[in-house]
Amino acid sequence: MSREKDYSEYKFTAYDRYMMRRNNRQDIDLDYFDNRVRFDSDKRTIEILVDPSHEEKFIKDLIPEYYADIEKRTGIAMHDEPLPPEEYVEETRMAQDRLVKMKEKYRIKRTADFEDLTGIPEEEIMKDGFEAPIRYPMNDVLSDTLVELQYGEGLLDFVYSDLVTPMKKTYMVFRKLRKHLEAVREEQVSQEVPEKEQKEKIYNRTQEIMEQYYDFALTCHIMGDALYASIYSAMFPPCFYEPFQDGDKKIERYADYLITLQNEYKELLEFCYDEDFYPEVLGSLYPSERYMVYRNIHDLPISFTRREELLLSHHFTGKIEKMPFGMPDAEYYPRLRHALTGKLNDVEKEFAQKYGFSEAELALMIHRPTFMSIQYNVSTAAEMLELEFTKMLEENIRFRKCKRCGKYFIMKGNYDTNYCDRIAEGSTRTCQELAAIDNYKVKAAGDPALPLYSKYYKRYAARVKTKQIKEDAFKKWKYQALTKRDECSDGKITIDEYESWLEASFPNRKKKQ
Repeated sequence: MSREKDYSEYKFTAYDRYMMRRNNRQDIDLDYFDNRVRFDSDKRTIEILVDPSHEEKFIKDLIPEYYADIEKRTGIAMHDEPLPPEEYVEETRMAQDRLVKMKEKYRIKRTADFEDLTGIPEEEIMKDGFEAPIRYPMNDVLSDTLVELQYGEGLLDFVYSDLVTPMKKTYMVFRKLRKHLEAVREEQVSQEVPEKEQKEKIYNRTQEIMEQYYDFALTCHIMGDALYASIYSAMFPPCFYEPFQDGDKKIERYADYLITLQNEYKELLEFCYDEDFYPEVLGSLYPSERYMVYRNIHDLPISFTRREELLLSHHFTGKIEKMPFGMPDAEYYPRLRHALTGKLNDVEKEFAQKYGFSEAELALMIHRPTFMSIQYNVSTAAEMLELEFTKMLEENIRFRKCKRCGKYFIMKGNYDTNYCDRIAEGSTRTCQELAAIDNYKVKAAGDPALPLYSKYYKRYAARVKTKQIKEDAFKKWKYQALTKRDECSDGKITIDEYESWLEASFPNRKKKQ
């Protein structure tokens, strides 16, 4: 006979606390989505197919069943209240606008479904860059999309995103709401005898799915901009159970989860990749070796499980010119159209009858393209960051800290640089461009030939634009000017000789009397 255990004096280890901060919190489901992730080591890209199953078009068939079950148990007739047509259109437009805004920053493509393609002319579908429009309001606009990232892009985006500002704004709204509800509740308690709190009964799977769906839809609505603060917070959204019940506390717990992850990976980037971080101790180690040291320091296990999956799916996962992962557009769309028509030849009809399929079912089964892919199942931002980081360790992708802005960036190929290509804060130029300008200024300060060349280059380039100097003549002059500039820098000609040559290159024409 088992005894009831008392954990009131249980001493949590550092690893216990680490896992508690990363796993589902009280009344918060962090692994509500089931996304599929694939890596292309040749192109160094990550493709993430975002779980579409929590949207209206996938859930709507369960709604009548859900309300019928409630009526059967309680005798109360219930039905779904659809949005008025004008609100439905407006919500759909807002979802489309949000997706467009996300595309300005990330490479995102909506996957084509039959419902999305219905009524669209064939010539439109066949156009390059065609993408099915959103036809219904979305809880998360990234649902049912394919997101492509470069190795490390998602990780750096998460690490350097401002997660605090939009989260704090949402928190303050719900803080005020909770205080108001507490005041109302206190007034009611003073007038009524409080009822004994009871656990909610769950009668079947449909009830559980629908109640989670409504909670998730409300969570996305109240989170607003906070959900889209980074690409990974948008692709792995949480589900708050009863979002309005202590909503500010739920937001606070979720924000703590994200900030904990953000700080962890900032620390990992420094520990594993920073050339100036304890070089006497770690300088001779590979990043993967430094990673093991890091995990030992923090009492973390040196092995963990990643969920790999072999998947057969009808989802088109990108234009990859090799099987079994994909097929060219020229083959994909004719097959898709054939499947939509549902037409079968005599042999196919005989096959359908023999194996108990309707003609429409078999048409979809044999003519709708099927893809096989090896991928990872990932349900949380924590899992995604861990997977991406360790994949980069496996394939020796290098990070380096920018010597201008102090942020890490991905080293590309054999190109060795100390500056990133981000737009510098308060500027319209990248750190690389600003560093080049700074280096030029330093060099020019000790070499008068450089600013002299720049002065005449700008003068004559302006005259090219006004057609006073021909383009070919200017190109020839540029080569000669650079050659003489180097000769001047090396002391072969004087600065006065160089300036005289520059001045005489394209003399001003005399004005006619």
